[in-house]
Amino acid sequence: MARDESLRDGGRLAAHMTGTIKVEGTDTSFESFMFRHVDTESGKLEWLVERSIWGSVGAPPEHGEN
Repeated sequence: MARDESLRDGGRLAAHMTGTIKVEGTDTSFESFMFRHVDTESGKLEWLVERSIWGSVGAPPEHGEN
């Protein structure tokens, strides 16, 4: 199950997603933030940055940036 939220301002978008997935048989929780900018004239993606943390459910995050 995942939950997501997003904010948009012109060509800028910030998204936040949390959820649980199974990785190699282990329930893993994650939290991810994504930021992007689209050129308003061409419609092309200029940049995308993601920051995530994840680890076993019920334990502190083991991976990513926190």
